[in-house]
Amino acid sequence: MSSVSLVLELAHEANPADLARFVTTVNYGLAIQAASGVSAQALRRTAQIALAA
Repeated sequence: MSSVSLVLELAHEANPADLARFVTTVNYGLAIQAASGVSAQALRRTAQIALAA
């Protein structure tokens, strides 16, 4: 298992509650897709897109 270090810079106007809701929603969506049999590659791509948002 590898260790990943992620540093994010948030805009001053970023709302922590909104960001937490976004991350939670993406996480739940990924969990549902994984349980439905979506490939790991597709899940990784979705996570990459979400992190770029």
